[in-house]
Amino acid sequence: MRALFHSVYLRRYLQIRPGSREQIAAWLLPVMAARLAESVPGEEERFLALIEAKLKSQR
Repeated sequence: MRALFHSVYLRRYLQIRPGSREQIAAWLLPVMAARLAESVPGEEERFLALIEAKLKSQR
């Protein structure tokens, strides 16, 4: 369900706002780090996994 929401939201966002998926992806790491610092209950493991994957892909 989360993936479907993400896909629909991103598609619509890019229709309304100029930009590219690459520009949005460039913000993933800083946004996930900020969300991790917010201590969102139940999301810490997910944020850490996303951060780790993003860091590995940048090597």
